[in-house]
Amino acid sequence: MTSAVLDALGVDERRRAEYRELAASGALARVVRVDRDVVSVLCDEGLLRVATLPSDGLIVGDWVALNDKGATRLERRSELVRRAGPHHDQRQPLVANVDVVLVVRALDTPVALDRLSSFLVIAHDSGTVPVVVLTKSDLVDHVEAEVAATSAGLGGVETLAVSTVTGSGMDELRTRIAGRTIVLLGESGAGKSTLTNALCGREQLATAEVDDKGQGRHTTTHRELVVIPSGGVVIDTPGIRAVASFGDGAGIERSFADVVAVATRCRFSDCAHDDTPGCAVALALEDGELTQQRLDGYLKERSELDWLEQRMTDRQRSSEQGRGARRRGR
Repeated sequence: MTSAVLDALGVDERRRAEYRELAASGALARVVRVDRDVVSVLCDEGLLRVATLPSDGLIVGDWVALNDKGATRLERRSELVRRAGPHHDQRQPLVANVDVVLVVRALDTPVALDRLSSFLVIAHDSGTVPVVVLTKSDLVDHVEAEVAATSAGLGGVETLAVSTVTGSGMDELRTRIAGRTIVLLGESGAGKSTLTNALCGREQLATAEVDDKGQGRHTTTHRELVVIPSGGVVIDTPGIRAVASFGDGAGIERSFADVVAVATRCRFSDCAHDDTPGCAVALALEDGELTQQRLDGYLKERSELDWLEQRMTDRQRSSEQGRGARRRGR
C-alpha cells in the first residue's frame, strides 16, 4: 500500500501494519482538525469530515481507520497533554503522534525563560524532542547572543532564531524538521501562524499583528495539521496563557536536568535547597554553577506537581469514601 498523501502525512510501515491488522473496510487517514462532534481527516480520497462520539476522544495528529461507524483510532506513539488550567486537575490532551515540539517565542519582547521552561516540561512529559524557536530575529541586534543566552538559561536546550521576513534561519529549521510531525506551542503573538505559513510557502493560516503593548491576538482558535511541501507536517495551536503540566515529574527531571544533577549531591534526600546543611544546590548558587532563576523555575514546577498529586490523592480518597458510604447505606 503506497500513497503520496499518506507518505506526506508521515505514514510508516508500522502504521500500515496496524491498519492491516484491523482489517478495516475504510481508508487509513490522519486527523487534521477537530470541531466538536466532527473531525476532519485526510486520506487518499481527500479531505473528509467524519462524525464521531465524544467518547472517541480523537485529537489532531491521530491516525485512524475509517469504517461504517466512523473511525477507529490507531495507537498513539506520543501525546502532548497539559492541565486545563493552573488551578485545575483535569487532563487535557492537545495533539498526538508528534516527533518535535517547537516552543515559539518572539524576540521583539523580552524572553521570559520561566514561561519557556513550563512549555519544555510539557514537551518532555510527552516524550518528544523540544526545540526553542525565537521568531522575529530581524527586529533585534546580536541575535547569536540572544540564542546563546536563551539556550543557557534553559539548561542547554536546542535553540534556533528565525525571521519570516528575511528568511534567516528558515532553511536550518526546515532541515531540522524534515519528515517529522511538529507542533508549535507558545503564547499569542509569538508568530506561530506566520511561521506555519512560511514553512508551507503560502497563506495557510490567518495571522494578525500584535497590539501596541506587544500583546498578540488569538488568530488561531483551533488546532490544525498542515502538510509542509518540503517534508513533514506542522500542527499550529492557539496561544496558551496558562501553562500547567499534567505529568508524573519526568518532564521536570528532563527540563531541569542541570538542577537535578546538582541536587543529587545534597547531603539529605529531602533537602529543601535553602539553608539545609550540606545543600549542594546552595553551594552551586554561590559558585555560579546554577542561577537563582533556574532554581526558582525548578521549585515552581515541583510545587505545581506536588499540588496536582495531592489534589488527585484527595479526589481518590473522596471517591472511595463515597463508595463506602453508599455500600453502608444499602
